[in-house]
Amino acid sequence: MNRQLSTCQPRLRLVSPAARLVLLLCTLPGCDEASTPRQVPPESSAVSAALPTRAQLSTLAVLLPSKPAHLAVDRGGTVYVSQPTDTGRDLVLRIGQSQTLETTALTSAAIAQSLGNPELKGNLHALCAGADGHLYFYFASTTGRRSEFALGQYHTRTAIVRILADSKALLRASGLGASLELAAPQLAATDSAIYLSLATIDSEVVLKFDLHALNRPGMVELSRAFVGIRLGEERISLSHPGVRLCSNIGRNLLVVDGHT
Repeated sequence: MNRQLSTCQPRLRLVSPAARLVLLLCTLPGCDEASTPRQVPPESSAVSAALPTRAQLSTLAVLLPSKPAHLAVDRGGTVYVSQPTDTGRDLVLRIGQSQTLETTALTSAAIAQSLGNPELKGNLHALCAGADGHLYFYFASTTGRRSEFALGQYHTRTAIVRILADSKALLRASGLGASLELAAPQLAATDSAIYLSLATIDSEVVLKFDLHALNRPGMVELSRAFVGIRLGEERISLSHPGVRLCSNIGRNLLVVDGHT
């Protein structure tokens, strides 16, 4: 059965009851504090009554059922989607307000050209839309004699592909060594930064760079964002498929934990 990519009108966020939403960089209330009754503002009932209670779903694109889909949605509502190809010739599709499917200039071939190796083939493994309106991607090619990796930016207005960190930079910043080939990447954005998580069964690292660093030419300097995610004494591992970093408006990241 084909999977369908859908959108909501009006836009609603549907949250699974089994998922927990953890706000990073904030102190979560303890059990005693959570059990204390709180005063509800009088206007909250009026706000709740104004929220829409129905959503209309429409098909945007039919996706291949056997391939993972990498999605990004910018703040204007444009959806970007990519699925890996067996030939290593991926491309990113765009679905705007007109809900028509369009191709973009972000392809494996364009990334290979920017890396200075036009014959290179590989796959896009993560996408996210930055607060600056541009698209960020993680690319990997592990089929040749030497594996190649890249973190980059796709300028949505000029269609320019810019490499922000190549294999050497990613190996140096992550410290994963040969395990980088096995790492599952995720990308997420806040108002001021782009985050890249690289997780294996044994280790994980979250890197970041500030958007203002893009004002300088060349590649960016990646730094460690934080060491591990914990909820109380429990460690939340980004290596589990049900745990995801999520973009957020503001300066804090969100983590959706659908695993534990």
